[in-house]
Amino acid sequence: MLEAVLTYLHNWFPVRCDAGTFTIASGIPDVDFLRPGQYYRIKGSVFSDGLHGVILFALSMYVVIDYVLRDLLAVPVLSSCWDECLMLLALGYVVYERLGRETPLKTGCNPLDLPVCLFITVCFVLMNVVTPYYSIQISGFRATVQYMLWFFLITRLVHNDRDFMRIYLALVILAAVIALHGIYQYIAAVPIPSSWMTHSESSVRTRVYSIFGSPNIMGDFMTMFAPMAAGLAYYTKNRKLQVLAWVCAFCMCFGCLFTMSRGAWMALALAMENGAAQKEIADLEQFRNLYHRDSLTGLYNRR
Repeated sequence: MLEAVLTYLHNWFPVRCDAGTFTIASGIPDVDFLRPGQYYRIKGSVFSDGLHGVILFALSMYVVIDYVLRDLLAVPVLSSCWDECLMLLALGYVVYERLGRETPLKTGCNPLDLPVCLFITVCFVLMNVVTPYYSIQISGFRATVQYMLWFFLITRLVHNDRDFMRIYLALVILAAVIALHGIYQYIAAVPIPSSWMTHSESSVRTRVYSIFGSPNIMGDFMTMFAPMAAGLAYYTKNRKLQVLAWVCAFCMCFGCLFTMSRGAWMALALAMENGAAQKEIADLEQFRNLYHRDSLTGLYNRR
């Protein structure tokens, strides 16, 4: 897809292909056939950049790994601490990578770093000020904040567009597979989990939940990734990939619909409406730029 986008922008002119094993230091390949200012693309496996690639892959497949360890293998020690171990591994890698730089203390702050830190600080203060059951409050604070800490790590692990697209595509593919599993559950009319069934739902045929065990979580998951798949369809200029992205987006919409979660329906509708509005604004901006360019061209020709 990257090649298709660059070709469409006339910023990609394939010249040669060199196969082999090369060493990359500080993002620069140690080769002698590249000239200054020349673009290059490195093709390799998901783990071609070592531990960094392994961490990004584990983060992308977090839902599947957690399901396998908790429900399929059901190893208590491993299933309860693997995510904390992964977080420590990612933190250690970020620190190690920063120490290897020429300016280890210099860092680029994300615009959301401060708001997230303020939210965590407020949660910590409230946990210590209102303390009727401190152990329960610590558990609640951990459940709220632990996954928010991944924000600081991921923004330091994603170095370039390649890392971003690798995570983005992996998440969209994973969500599409889960959506297809949910559609299969609806067709097969799997029984609704007893913990998620009320008297008012006795007439409901089924509610899909895939690997989550909860229709509401399934609906939230589809709501989060359906707009991403639609955005990918707008982004790519490759017709086959565009059709595939739209198929994934519609599968996720059906997966969300079959959860029978009204909250997820409303959230998905708002997300799609917001995405459509942003696309409309982008189209209007592009039209305005083209109009000004054509007007200036016509003015220049008249002169």
